[in-house]
Amino acid sequence: MYCKTCQREIEPPPGAAFCPGCGSPLDEGIVPEVSVGEAKDRRNMGGRRPNRIVAGLLALCFGAFGVHKFYLGYTRQGLFMLVGSILSLKLFWGLLFGLFVFVGVLEAVSCFVRDDRQFEAMHADLRRPWF
Repeated sequence: MYCKTCQREIEPPPGAAFCPGCGSPLDEGIVPEVSVGEAKDRRNMGGRRPNRIVAGLLALCFGAFGVHKFYLGYTRQGLFMLVGSILSLKLFWGLLFGLFVFVGVLEAVSCFVRDDRQFEAMHADLRRPWF
């Protein structure tokens, strides 16, 4: 398990009420099992909550390059989109670049059609990196 506040992997003893690392309450502060890489990505965000309008605009304007993924804290997915779009432009004369543009537009629409509560439920705890 990971503490939602400090993002450390914890194994609290049975009946523990607080995180041994930061002291935050464990009743609502436990993140379901996530990979260590995702927990590190979340720590890199500095605990801030992403804004859905900013994420949508980044996805609409620079979505093919994965800029919105970096903003949302999905570093691996952002790198995948950045490297994939650059390689598709260099190696395949942009034939695959349209796919990355399409994904960026889909993710922009996904940001714009959801309300703030739905958006935060999807992205605040790094539970859903795509669409």
